[in-house]
Amino acid sequence: MARKSHLHLHKLVTVVGLSCASIASVHAQSNVEILRDDWGVPHVYSDDVYGLYAGFGYAVAQDRLFQMEMAKRSVLGTVSEVLGIDRLPYDIQTRANFSHAEIKAQINQLKPEERSILKGYAAGYNRYVKEVMASPDKLLPKQFSDFGITPSTWTDFDVAMIYVG
Repeated sequence: MARKSHLHLHKLVTVVGLSCASIASVHAQSNVEILRDDWGVPHVYSDDVYGLYAGFGYAVAQDRLFQMEMAKRSVLGTVSEVLGIDRLPYDIQTRANFSHAEIKAQINQLKPEERSILKGYAAGYNRYVKEVMASPDKLLPKQFSDFGITPSTWTDFDVAMIYVG
């Protein structure tokens, strides 16, 4: 059989056909497909922007859940909750560098398609967090247990802070 591409895509059984209906009912028409190549790199396909970013958020959460938890905490100034009181000065300085209200106002001014990027990513990320919490013995990365925390869910604000802020 001749190959059409040098890139082999393997369907990830638990993700293929990921329906945005289960991610958010407002985007029930979205179809999302996540394929992973031979190197484990996710390739996300969807018929709309929301679905594309929902798949992206889901794949990132699968691959980097603890890293993203700590990135979120670093940006929002809540690292000391995990790493201890010694990190409190860092958290205080971080929180002094931005205004939640200003950022939320900017998010609210985005065009609907731009906002769907943030909402889709958060929804996909949160879907994987929900799956992890339903089967923590199988899916929860060890680092969460080591630090005695659980993964947090994300909002469009969190996504904006991590990727834009």
